[in-house]
Amino acid sequence: MDLMHRITHENDQTKKLLASQNKLPIGYAAFVKKNQAEEIMAEADKSDKRNFARFFVELGEKDGFDWMTPMRSYFLYNFLRLTVGDRILVPSPGQFSIFEVTGVPEALTQDDVNNADLGFAVTVKPIAEHLPRNNYLGSALTSKLKYRGTNLVLSTAEVDRLIETLNTKTTITDFSATKDAVVEQVQKYIIDKLTPD
Repeated sequence: MDLMHRITHENDQTKKLLASQNKLPIGYAAFVKKNQAEEIMAEADKSDKRNFARFFVELGEKDGFDWMTPMRSYFLYNFLRLTVGDRILVPSPGQFSIFEVTGVPEALTQDDVNNADLGFAVTVKPIAEHLPRNNYLGSALTSKLKYRGTNLVLSTAEVDRLIETLNTKTTITDFSATKDAVVEQVQKYIIDKLTPD
């Protein structure tokens, strides 16, 4: 699974954790404080998205957390389902970074994050960081990075194309391949269709 994941929640602490430990976090510290993190990770591991949402809402009712809605469950579910090799696009103003997951999601301790509202994290390695959106993202991915939710599942084909573009260092404004193809077609037409007369 490939994911767009926002890190604006607890931004300073999130950036510190990413820079110092290569851990990309998500919120939900309430579960860590209530010693429910392991139960939630196990439920995400064995359930589909709908059943996890049901479990999440029921747990919220039991704990008195009215913010535990099905939509918020999807964000946590997507995050907890990350596996080694998955890729995560992290948007920032005018830029984006892309990471590869190198570990499994884990619960954070409140000491790890100076009591910030961060409950879970996954270990990542950077593929590319702080790239300008205008140079590498087409309109479809740019639109998805504007999504206001915590995260969004992306098409693997889209992310593969992006990685290929990054590997060849070809920006989306580089039309040299198109120009070469046009010149080739014109030359072919001249040779095939035009006569000396």
